[in-house]
Amino acid sequence: MADQKRSHDDMTEESSKTVPLATYTTERTPVLKDDQMFTLIVGADGGRNQVEMKHMAGAGKFFQIALKPCWREGQELVMRMPGEDPNLMSHYLYLLRQDKLDDADLESNAPEDRQSRMFAKLASMYVLGERMLDCRFKRRVLEAFVAALRMGGSERRLCPKLDVATAIYDGTPPRSPARRLMVDAFASREIQPGKQTAFREGSDPDFIRDLERIHRASFDDIVRHQMTYWTPRKASDYRRLEYLS
Repeated sequence: MADQKRSHDDMTEESSKTVPLATYTTERTPVLKDDQMFTLIVGADGGRNQVEMKHMAGAGKFFQIALKPCWREGQELVMRMPGEDPNLMSHYLYLLRQDKLDDADLESNAPEDRQSRMFAKLASMYVLGERMLDCRFKRRVLEAFVAALRMGGSERRLCPKLDVATAIYDGTPPRSPARRLMVDAFASREIQPGKQTAFREGSDPDFIRDLERIHRASFDDIVRHQMTYWTPRKASDYRRLEYLS
């Protein structure tokens, strides 16, 4: 019956057609116990991570589907993800085990260079959550994003760099709450005329359109008139629930 086991890698190829019932294994699969270990092999170097199945029960839909007994991964409790970043995946697995983010390297009151790295990592973590189809993980990452953006009010506003917004737009669908957060963050600051071309060329076209939509003006006019849609005068002005609803 081994040849009847199907890998999760096959799902993409068969997602657009009906799968005959005969292709699923008819082996009697034992009931999984909470203390059984699931092995996740991440990255090109094949780093191994073991997670108890009781924690995988709270994982996103990607894993919920992949660990069904009709797939090879669901029977062997081993999955290989060579294309994923081990460091990012460690944050995801930490959430599964602890029900919170590992904030050891997500300090919003750190020096500016570390703040930039923090925003970049949060963007990558959010996009990982999209791939894992995990709303809980994405929500926790947004909470960390909003907490950082609310630091210091108007006196010391933190704002991600353009490459962070580009990463979010590259890895999320339209109307994503993370996209709304990026637009709100950038709409609160002026775009200098000397940086207009670089800003446009470095931005996702949808990001430019969303900025134009919120300003109700063309991108050229936004730059020419140094427009800001709103100014956060205090920390609470970042409307947290808008992104987390």
